[in-house]
Amino acid sequence: MTSFFKKNKNTGTAKDNTVKNGLVYIYKDENGNLPDISRLEIKKKSKMKNYFLSGIILTGLIGAGIFFGYRILTGGNGYRGKSLDIEITAPNKISSGDSVNYKIKYRNNENYSLNNVELFVRFPDNFKFVSSEPSPANDFKTLWKLENLNKNAQAEMIITGIVIGQVGTELTFDLTMAFEPENFSSTFKETASFTQTIESTIIDLEITGPETVLPEKKVVYTVKYKNNSDKELGRTQVEAIYPETFVFQKSEPANYVPKENEGARKLNNLWRFEKLEPNFEGEIKIDGGYVSDDNEEEELTIKIGFLDEENNLSVQQEKKITTRILKTGLEAGLLVNGTDIGSPVNMGDTLNFMVNLKNAGSNDLNGVVLEFKIDPELVDWQAVSGTVGEIDKKSGVIRWTETEIAELSQFKPGTEKQLEFALKLKEYDEVDIKGRYEIKSQVKAKIQNINDIEADTEIFSNETANIINSQLSLKAEGRYFDDDNQAVGTGPLPPVVGEKTTFRIYWAIANSLNEVKNVEVTATLPEGVEFTEKFIVNAGKLMYNDNSKTMTWTVSKISSNMGYDDVNLWFDVEIAPTVSNKGRIMVLLTETELVAYDTRTGDEILQSQPAVTTNLDADPVARGKGIIVGFE
Repeated sequence: MTSFFKKNKNTGTAKDNTVKNGLVYIYKDENGNLPDISRLEIKKKSKMKNYFLSGIILTGLIGAGIFFGYRILTGGNGYRGKSLDIEITAPNKISSGDSVNYKIKYRNNENYSLNNVELFVRFPDNFKFVSSEPSPANDFKTLWKLENLNKNAQAEMIITGIVIGQVGTELTFDLTMAFEPENFSSTFKETASFTQTIESTIIDLEITGPETVLPEKKVVYTVKYKNNSDKELGRTQVEAIYPETFVFQKSEPANYVPKENEGARKLNNLWRFEKLEPNFEGEIKIDGGYVSDDNEEEELTIKIGFLDEENNLSVQQEKKITTRILKTGLEAGLLVNGTDIGSPVNMGDTLNFMVNLKNAGSNDLNGVVLEFKIDPELVDWQAVSGTVGEIDKKSGVIRWTETEIAELSQFKPGTEKQLEFALKLKEYDEVDIKGRYEIKSQVKAKIQNINDIEADTEIFSNETANIINSQLSLKAEGRYFDDDNQAVGTGPLPPVVGEKTTFRIYWAIANSLNEVKNVEVTATLPEGVEFTEKFIVNAGKLMYNDNSKTMTWTVSKISSNMGYDDVNLWFDVEIAPTVSNKGRIMVLLTETELVAYDTRTGDEILQSQPAVTTNLDADPVARGKGIIVGFE
C-alpha cells in the first residue's frame, strides 16, 4: 500500500534551513524576537466554547465524508447542480376558452439513474385541469409520481386543460421535479416556470344601439355573441351594467332572475346559458329608456364570460356603447289665479290662467304645438277671454300652433313666451258636480323636431288642481200649511189686529261635495214676534237668547251628499199685531245667515237667506195673505 506521506533521511541540508527560516518567520513577534518556549503558560478555555468548536469540526467532517462518499459511489461523477433539464412546450398563441396541451420534457444529465422522480405543478388561477398522461397522484391533480430515469435518458408527459381569462392575461406555470440519485438517500429538486399570454378569446361580443335618444323614449340595444370555436362551451353569462338613468323594461330572451340563496341583486341584467354549441350565434334585445338628468352622455357596458361552480364570472369580452341624451330643454309652467298650488274655488268663479313657456336648452325646437286641457263640463264656453287658439269644447282642449303664435314654428334657445286667458265655471245648479272634487288643468307641448332630428316628444307642465268648495244650500221659510196642506199654524189668516197667530219657521241644509264642520245658522226675531218654545231638531242643537232674541242652530259636521231631509229643524213663532201694524206685512224672522268650514279645502263657506214675512212666499196655500187686517 502506497503511503500518502514519505520520510526524508538527510539532515542539515538547504531544505532544513528553509524549514527553519520558515518557522522563525511564523513564530517571531513584531520585534523579530522568538518566544521563550522553556516556560509554557497554559490558559484554561471555557467548556461551552470547546463544545461549540467541536460541533463545527464534526459537522465539517460529516459533510466531507458525504462528499467523498458520494464521489466514490458514483465513480467520481458527482451531482453537478443541474441533474435534470425541464422543458415545457405549448401553442404559441392561445385563446381564452381553448383546450391546450402542455408537453413537459425532462432529461437526466447524469451518468447514473435518478429514482423516485416526482413532478409538482402550481397552475395559474385561469387554468382548469382536464386530463394528463400519466394520471395525477393526488386529488388536487397537481402531483405526478413518475418512473425512474436512467442515466442520460429523457421522458415526457402531457397535461391538458382549459385556459379562461381576459385578453392580455398572463398564465404562469411553476414546476418542481424531485428525485433521488442512484445509491443515495437524499432528495434533490429542479424547478422551472413557463409563462404565456392569452391573445384572443373564442367568444365574440358586439353591442349596437342608437347614438342619440330623447329622455323617456323607448331605446333598444342589441347584444350579439358567438362561439367562434368548434367546441361546445360550458356555462356562459352575459352581464349588463346599466347607467343610473337607464330604466329596464324587458328583454328577449328574458333575463335570468337570481334565486334567493344566490345573494345576487335582481337588476334585470343577467342572461345565463348552460352551454353554447360550436359556432353558435346568439342575440339579446334590451328594451328600456332614459329618465332626464344632467348627463349628456350615458355609457352601457356589456360583459360575457364563463361561470365557475360558485357562479363567479370570468370575463372574456367587454364592450361599451355611448348614447347621447338629447334634451329638449323646454320648460312649461301653468298658473291659476296667480298660483301653481291650486287654491279652492266655487262654481261660478272665473279662473285666470297663465302659461309660461321657455326653451332653456341649446337646441332648436321645431313645430311646437301647445295644448291646454280642463274638464269640459265644468266650463262655460260662452265666457272665454284672452289669447286662445282652437277650442274643442267636447274634449276641453285649447290648442295653439304657429298660426296663433309664430314663435312656435322654431322655438329657439333662450326664447320665452307667456299666454294669458280666462275661463268661467258654470254655476252649481248648471252641472252635476257629484264626485268632482277638484278642477284639474295642465299644458302639454308637442315637439316635432329637435335640431332637424325627428323627436315626436311631449313635455308636460305642472298639473294644477283647484279644489271645489262644497255647496251648502240653506233653506229658510215660513209656513202656515205644510206640504200636505195641513195647518201647522194657528189663529186668523190673514193676521188680525189684537189676535194671536202662530207660524212655523223651517230651516234646512243640503251639502254636496265635501264634509263641512262647525256649521252655525243664526237669525233674529223682530219686536212683536215671540218664540213659542215649540220646536223639533233632527240634527244639531237649537238655542234661543231672550235678551238678543237670536235663534242659533249649530251642527258639528255635515257629511257630503246630505239633503234637506237629512239636516233640518222647525220652530214656531207668534205675533199679536197692533193697530200700528194694520195694513202692513210683518217680518217674522230677519235674514238667516250660515257660516261653515269645508274640511277638504279649509275654506269658510257663507250662505244667507232673506227675511221671512207674514206673506209666506214659500207656502203655496197661505202665500199673499200676510197683510195685517183690523175690524172696528
